[in-house]
Amino acid sequence: MKNQIFIELCVQDIDSNIDFFTTIFGFSCDKNKEGFAELHYEDSRMLLNIEKNYKEGHHFSNKINQDSNGYGVEIGIQVSDIEEIHTEAKKHSMVKAITEVREQPWGSKDFRIVTKDNYYLRITQKMA
Repeated sequence: MKNQIFIELCVQDIDSNIDFFTTIFGFSCDKNKEGFAELHYEDSRMLLNIEKNYKEGHHFSNKINQDSNGYGVEIGIQVSDIEEIHTEAKKHSMVKAITEVREQPWGSKDFRIVTKDNYYLRITQKMA
């Protein structure tokens, strides 16, 4: 068995986040029940959860607010058509801020998104 990393995000609105990650990035939603959702794209997995689901004693219980979500974390999503993704992301209601697409000196193009839950996403595509 190979090691895999998954990410779990605490969000304010499950349905808006499911729509964002499925519509813009092509994730599929495998489960959506009682404020918890599980999404996947190929070998990548993402869990979405609302704060009330964290039981007393959990590390995040009663510690999350909309301003602190995502602080100090950059989530990278590698895509195959960055221009199309950028165009669609600019229209989505979950996007609070978005940069323009830029070529980077390390051989990729990317742009950045801040979601309404304050998660900082780097959307990237390797250049040929």
